[in-house]
Amino acid sequence: MRTILVYGSAISGTTLLDQVGTLSPSFLIGSLLGPRTLGFYSVGVRLPATFIELFATVMSSVSLPVFAKLKTDKERLGAAYRRSVVTGSAMTTLMLLMLAALAPALLPLLFGEGWEPAIIVAQIGAASAAFTTAKCFDRNLRLALGGQRVDLVVSLIGCTFTVAILVIVGRHGLVPLLLAQLAAEGVWWATSLTACSRMLGGGGLRLALQVGRNAVLALFAAATAHLVLERVADPWTGIFAASAAGLAVWLVLVAITAPIVREELWRGVRGALSRWRT
Repeated sequence: MRTILVYGSAISGTTLLDQVGTLSPSFLIGSLLGPRTLGFYSVGVRLPATFIELFATVMSSVSLPVFAKLKTDKERLGAAYRRSVVTGSAMTTLMLLMLAALAPALLPLLFGEGWEPAIIVAQIGAASAAFTTAKCFDRNLRLALGGQRVDLVVSLIGCTFTVAILVIVGRHGLVPLLLAQLAAEGVWWATSLTACSRMLGGGGLRLALQVGRNAVLALFAAATAHLVLERVADPWTGIFAASAAGLAVWLVLVAITAPIVREELWRGVRGALSRWRT
């Protein structure tokens, strides 16, 4: 019972801190900037938040059992973790930044006219969500290695910094608060990555550079999508054309500069073709 309580209290505390960090922007916007601004914020973050929830649920159910099986072999565990982070961040950053590029056309189609102020919320929120999804494998690694207390400390640092910077910046308007949230998510991810790197014996800087490279590739794809979207009059046609152009640019860049992501993509394509043939 004592072992269960110690483990469970750390997990519960971490979950509570994560919820505080997630919900604090809404509380602060509502109290400092008013219900109208809160409405724009709620609509703008809905798409990135839905994506995070779906991705985190799937990745958690897949990665935790794998990491737990490899916990006695740190070399293989580290390789599996790094490959998961690189591949996962490549996919999620692409989707989120593409969402940011398509937001000017997508939000009016989904929610109607009058929600234009929510576009900037969706764009900056998508960038913040990229940090959130980048660290979704970190917790499972720490739990697999019995580091639930380390996980609690990481969440405590991230949550404290998030709330503090939002309280300081929140009175200056919605956009400064969103940028502060983006910076806070970056600090939280850096703290999480540092903790995982120490548990694995290093490699954090190299992994951060690989994740940063993925972000640059996704930025090129999103910029391409944005340029195409501006040149097409019909919203739905523009969204499909921009998505196809951005994806094509991303695939070319990945094929040239990202061997790990390229290998995982090719493995997935071969698996899909094999299942289709059978």
